[in-house]
Order: sequence, then structure tokens, then C-alpha cells
Amino acid sequence: MGDDRTVSTTWVTEYGIWRLDKAGDLVTGDKTLAETKKKQKDADKKLRDSYDLLVMAGYSYIVDSPAAIWLQGKSKTGYFTYALDGFIGLVGGPFVQIDGTIGLEFPVKRAGLALLPFADIGVGMRFAPIIEEGTWHQTEHVSSPGAGILARVGLALTSRAAPGLFGAVSYQFNAFSPLGAALGSSTRFKDPAKHFINIGIGYAL
Repeated sequence: MGDDRTVSTTWVTEYGIWRLDKAGDLVTGDKTLAETKKKQKDADKKLRDSYDLLVMAGYSYIVDSPAAIWLQGKSKTGYFTYALDGFIGLVGGPFVQIDGTIGLEFPVKRAGLALLPFADIGVGMRFAPIIEEGTWHQTEHVSSPGAGILARVGLALTSRAAPGLFGAVSYQFNAFSPLGAALGSSTRFKDPAKHFINIGIGYAL
């Protein structure tokens, strides 16, 4: 079958012999292949899947505890991420948690979108009421500092239609214990905030 596409060329003569000096890009209609590639390259630049600093804010649903405001500052180097998170309780007793994490994030680009699955691990500090579990009762004490470790998995999303704008959803598991709490060896401590579901939106600087 024939090919209707044409090629722009430049010929020169040297010592009476003609030779091909330059072959241009394939032409299809009014658009050259070079123009198409340039447009694609410009469009790819608008799809920002990396950042120096990503600032996010959102909502955290905490199982068995009041919900919280979620704030995050996150940086990225290659596939590695470093984040500082803060959670502030919306209702009920005082609840503040501050986490520092390190993680991995891998972009997957499709049709003008970038999906960024990620996984983080870290440590944190919490200021919240202690719940002491007895045989027949539960006793809530005044707020006490706690510390622990955490793991988080989630998915972020960005689009070249809104460069720098990110959305994210994640699940976070916490394993925290009170510090300096007057709990006997037979006392059981109930962590009322083990499971977080975080939803947020942010902008990359």
C-alpha cells in the first residue's frame, strides 16, 4: 500500500555530485512530526509529578475517636519522600498528633493524569486522653503525652489541567503508648486512635 506522507529534504552539490544534506520531519496534513512532539513535550512539562515542597490540608476520619484536621508538609527527592504531619482534633477532648515519616512514591502517567501510589513509615508524638481498661470498666484520664510508630499507604493524584494541584487519600495505622503514665503492670491501655483515613488537597511549590 502507498504512503501519502511526504518528507522535506535539502540537497547540495559537491564537485558536481548531488548528495542529501538534510531530511526533514514527516509531514501529515498541516502538522509536522516535530510540531507534534513539541506539543507533547510542552504538555508533559505541565504534568508535575515531582516537587520540592507539597503543602496539604484535609480531613482525617479516626476510628473510635473524634475526627481531626490533617496538615502536611512533604518533600520529594527521586522516589523518596519526607513528610511532617499534624492532626488536630475537631471535637471532644484535646487531641494533637505530630508525625515524621519517610516513604516511597512512584508516579504512573496516563492520559494527562499522574497517579502516585505511596507508602510511608515513621514515628510520632500524641497528646490525648489516656483510656485505662479495667476488668469491668474503662477509666479516661487527663491528657498525657504518648509516642509510637506508624505506617501509611495511599494514593495521590495530579493533572496537567491543574499543574501543581494534588489530591490524596490514605490509610494510616498507629501503634502508640503513653509516656510516664501511672499504669501498673496489670493495667491495659486502649489506644483510641489506631486507624486514620486521611483525605486532603494541596499545592506543590
